[in-house]
Amino acid sequence: MLDDVITRPAVEQVELLRRRQVSSRELVTAHLERIGAHPEINAVVAVDDAAALRAADAIDAARARGETLGPLAGLPMTVKDCWDVAGLVSTDGDPRWRDHRPTRDAPVVARLRAAGAVLFGKSNVPIHCDDAQTYNEVYGVTRNPWDLARSPGGSSGGAAAALAACLTPLELGSDIAGSIRLPASWCGVYGLKTTFGSLPATGLVPGERRSERDMLVAGPMARTARDLLFLFDVLTDGRADAESASAPPPTPLSAFHAVSWIGTGGFETDTTVTQTLEQALARLSAGGLALTRAAPALPLDTLLQSFYLLLTASGGLAVDDAAFDAAQREVAAAGPTLSPLRRVNLEGLTLDHRSWLRLHEERVRAREQIERLLRRETDVLLVPTVNVTAQRHDHSEPPQDRTIQVNGETRPFYSVCDWNSIASYTYLPAVSIPIGLTPDGLPVGVQAIGRRGSDRTLVEFALACEQALGVPPRPTTAAGRNAS
Repeated sequence: MLDDVITRPAVEQVELLRRRQVSSRELVTAHLERIGAHPEINAVVAVDDAAALRAADAIDAARARGETLGPLAGLPMTVKDCWDVAGLVSTDGDPRWRDHRPTRDAPVVARLRAAGAVLFGKSNVPIHCDDAQTYNEVYGVTRNPWDLARSPGGSSGGAAAALAACLTPLELGSDIAGSIRLPASWCGVYGLKTTFGSLPATGLVPGERRSERDMLVAGPMARTARDLLFLFDVLTDGRADAESASAPPPTPLSAFHAVSWIGTGGFETDTTVTQTLEQALARLSAGGLALTRAAPALPLDTLLQSFYLLLTASGGLAVDDAAFDAAQREVAAAGPTLSPLRRVNLEGLTLDHRSWLRLHEERVRAREQIERLLRRETDVLLVPTVNVTAQRHDHSEPPQDRTIQVNGETRPFYSVCDWNSIASYTYLPAVSIPIGLTPDGLPVGVQAIGRRGSDRTLVEFALACEQALGVPPRPTTAAGRNAS
């Protein structure tokens, strides 16, 4: 098994392929063997060995003939199991779709295939990607390689765990409430929530919907910042190519200015996370980052309330008429004992269009306020990615009854998404950057938010941070620590 090769950054694997120092068949085989050697992580599902090897052989043969190939030619990679991938079982974690084999790729997946990626498997998700943990009745529980007793997060939990354990070199995730950023933080990898509308977000399992869901985006995930930049360029304008994959960084850290809301108010964040973030900020400042600290410029609790109303409303097409009618009756009869989260879910689901327009107007004003903070082309807003580190598995139902501990206080489980709501609600891009480990050895991520369309600048900022802080560590073994 080529462990010394498949644990390298994706750009290095691409270069080895280009120079014909390793074949696509060898890389695919090595990744399949590594997945088979670590079933306890359970991150990569719906693998089609035979089809992947056929695709790899075709690319190897084309390369031998001297044909011009795409920037990912021969590189194996997985795709989150919410996206339709032609020929691969695509379930969205739903038992109803356990035999669903799409005949065509989601548009964003088609870009990967056109670039020459060998799409050999899917990464696990919670059912309908509607959880900040990753488990379902089709494939079971995905575990965090840093500690098998803990969740990798969700909904791109399989993607983040697979990257951290070197089961795949690159990943394509999706994000609406932190589904890329949260698991990236908990698993110590990079994840970019793109500007809303910048990448096609149709082709979700089962591929029937033609309109894009409000706030939902596709985005790249990777182990290193350079890999993230490489995949981002492949997905967007195709500027990436094998020869330029290892080019010098485009922007030094000293060119950036950051406004930090870390430790200055906002959503309650565990001190272990805040302390780790502060240590990283000190190193980044010493490395040349211009840093301004400020209290949050928005009423974040009000923003969060509006976000959840719009989030629930965005899923309305997935609810049948009977369930919608029942929700209308429940919200009309709701008394004071109804939980706040349940009330928001019901009110969002049954939102009338005029109320939606009013919330959207508030969203536009909030976005403008954040963008006014970011005066220069290289300005970023820094906040925590998540308020706590990776949590122990808790699959109790209903999810709204789950809780976490933040600084000794009991909080709703879904408060893990609080910091992610800012960029999701305002349609802004945000990247989660792994910046260190807590004293008990769990990863922490910082979230950099930018203006609309500044996605590449954010990834360049992540690359500059990586130069100052070093490439993020991997779990001490592929399987992480033993479950306790």
